[in-house]
Order: sequence, then structure tokens, then C-alpha cells
Amino acid sequence: MAKKKHHAKKTTHRRRSHKVSGIGGELSTLLFAAGGAIAANYIVKALPASIDSKISNAVPLAMGIALPMFVKNPMVKQISLGLGIQGTLGTLKAFNVISGVGGYELPMIGATDFLRLQTPTPVVAGVKKKMETYTY
Repeated sequence: MAKKKHHAKKTTHRRRSHKVSGIGGELSTLLFAAGGAIAANYIVKALPASIDSKISNAVPLAMGIALPMFVKNPMVKQISLGLGIQGTLGTLKAFNVISGVGGYELPMIGATDFLRLQTPTPVVAGVKKKMETYTY
């Protein structure tokens, strides 16, 4: 009986990806998460005022956890990430676990505060002083 001839296997070459940058995926994730955080603020404001703030801030957190369980979409997953983060921050603030997140100004060194156009105040070395003689 004759030996069976075997052919050499063809080698496969993997094509290289020629992407310039991977910023597209991260940028869309950031935008959808920011949209989820903004939506969380609207959700909390839309709830009746009679609901305790601890419960109303926990609603976006619960939505951020539950939404990806029902909708299997990467975009919805990113939106729920923003909902969850904003809900977590609001809930922790309501329970006084953390304080001082948002609603405060950072001191500026050697700059002028142009945001208050009515009363411009120069900022020197982190201390704000009103100067009536200061002109722009």
C-alpha cells in the first residue's frame, strides 16, 4: 500500500490594523457617560419634592445598575455608567458620607476672576481682594 501524500499547510497572515489613534472609542464613552450624568440630574429634579433627598438621589444609581441588565447595548452601558456615578455621588452627599464635592471655587494664583463681570476682583496668591482702582 502506498503512502498518502500530505500537502504543506498554507500559512495565514494577520492583517495589521492601521488606525491612527484610538481616541474615538474613549471620546464616545466620555460623551455618553456625561450624558448619563446630565440625565441623572434631570431625573432627580423631575421627582416630586415630597420624596426624601436620600431616596431621590438613589434613583439614578438604581437605574444605572438596572438599565444594562435589560438593554444589551454598549451605548446604553456607557449612559448607565454616568447615571450610576452621578447617583452614587448624590447618594453619598445626601448621607453626609462625603462633602465638598462641587459647588466650591478653586483658588487661582496670579490671575483675574473674569467670571464675575459685575464686580471684577483680582486674585493674587490665592487671596481675593477687591480693588476699586483696578481697571481692565
